[in-house]
Amino acid sequence: MSKFAISPEHLPSGRSVIMVLLVTAAILWIVWVSLRLIESNEQQIVQVRMSEIMRDFVDAEAKGNADPEVTRQAIARYLKATEAAVDDFSRSGHVILVAEAVLSKNTPDVTLQLKAKIAKKLENDSREKPQ
Repeated sequence: MSKFAISPEHLPSGRSVIMVLLVTAAILWIVWVSLRLIESNEQQIVQVRMSEIMRDFVDAEAKGNADPEVTRQAIARYLKATEAAVDDFSRSGHVILVAEAVLSKNTPDVTLQLKAKIAKKLENDSREKPQ
């Protein structure tokens, strides 16, 4: 045997090697998670005056003299379009808060943009399903 050879009793045990690998993996995972949490999300917090949007719709429906079934269908289409418009905003990186719950004056208001999206979705829906 050579003077520089390592004898088996001086080698680390398999259990020690596994423990070192597990601790190293845990540390790397913690670093990765920390970096993900620290990264900027490109999300913007915005507010919407949802009560105004709904009030405008209800007022418009109240002025019309449609029968209850037509009104029910209009409400369903409007709610579907509203949900889709809010979903579009969410997918584009916006966190939407109801304006009545926002205390800050610095939160951008996207009510008009949401109304425009709803109108566009209703228009597209009416083109797809002529009555």
